[in-house]
Amino acid sequence: MPKHLRDIIHFGESQIPLKIYYEWRDNVRVAFGKNAVYLRIPRFLPKFQKTREVEKAKVWAHRMLERREDLRSRFAPSSYADGDVLEMRGEEFPLVIREANRKSSKGEIAQDGHIHLSLVPGLPQAERLKTIRHLLSRLMAQHFRPMLEARVHALNTQHFQEKINKIALKYNSSNWGSCSTNNIINLSTRLLFTPDPVLDYVIIHELAHLKEMNHGPRFWAWVERADPDYKTKVKWLKEHGHKCDFR
Repeated sequence: MPKHLRDIIHFGESQIPLKIYYEWRDNVRVAFGKNAVYLRIPRFLPKFQKTREVEKAKVWAHRMLERREDLRSRFAPSSYADGDVLEMRGEEFPLVIREANRKSSKGEIAQDGHIHLSLVPGLPQAERLKTIRHLLSRLMAQHFRPMLEARVHALNTQHFQEKINKIALKYNSSNWGSCSTNNIINLSTRLLFTPDPVLDYVIIHELAHLKEMNHGPRFWAWVERADPDYKTKVKWLKEHGHKCDFR
C-alpha cells in the first residue's frame, strides 16, 4: 500500500482534494488544511478498514462544510471575470480580460489603473484560473514593490541593522516569506492582502532570521523586541490567512 494517495471530495460545485497518508500511528486523524482535507490512517489497518476510514472522512468533511461558512468559502471555486475590480491596499484596479490569438498570456497595468489581461484562447478552467492568478500576482508585485522594499529597509534600520542583499516578491502559497543564508528576503504577494500591522510582522519575522536562522528562543526574542504584539498577528494569519490570495 503506498504511503500517500489522493481522492476528491465533491461538495456542490466544489472539488476538494483529499490527501490520504498511511503512517505508523495508533489512531485515525482527519482535518481541513488550507487547500485540502488531510486523512492520516495507521498503516497496519486491513485494506477494508482503510477504505471505510476514507468514506467516513468524506462524510465528516461534508458535515463540517454544511455547518461552517468559512470552510465553504475557502473551497468555493471562483475566479476574476472581465469587469471585476481587484481591490488591494486601498487601490482599485478594474480588470479587462480578453482572449487573444497568441502563444502565451500576458498582462499589463494601463496608465488609467486598468489591468489588461490577454489570455491564450481555449484554456481549460483550472489552467485559466492559474494563469490569471500568476499574471495578477506578477503585476501587483511590480506595482507595490517600491512600497514593500521601503518598508523592509525601514524596519531593518529601526530594529536589526543587518545587510540585505536582495528582496524578492513572488507568489507563494506554502509560506508568507523566507530568509536565505545569503541575506535574501523573500515575500509572498499574498501579503498584499493583509493589513499593515500583519505585513510588518511577517517582514520582522524574516528580518529576525538575519540574526538567528532558526525558530529558537533567541529568534523569538528578536521578533518580540521589534513587535511586542506579534502573537496577535500570528493569530490573525491563522484565522484569516486563507482569504489572502488571488482568486
